[in-house]
Amino acid sequence: MKIHLLSNSTVATLTVEGHITGVTEVLEIKTALANLNIEILEIIVRDAYVIPSALIGYLVKLVQKDGIKVVFRAEQDSLKTLISDLNLNAVFEVR
Repeated sequence: MKIHLLSNSTVATLTVEGHITGVTEVLEIKTALANLNIEILEIIVRDAYVIPSALIGYLVKLVQKDGIKVVFRAEQDSLKTLISDLNLNAVFEVR
């Protein structure tokens, strides 16, 4: 997995290439986002067709506890379906 992070004062875009297979990758993503003071996070998942529940939980925390708007862009249809099946469209803006 490779991640690319671009951010300005209020918006960050995190692009994930490859599969997010477990805790190590989730920790890498959390570390990349840890010290940002942002209002909007756009996360683009290019290759993965599933994501670990730990990442879903972290993103939900960002929305519900930290007040960050999360825009989730999945490039694989199966991941879009998963997000919809978990009813996360109500939490994230899914594209």
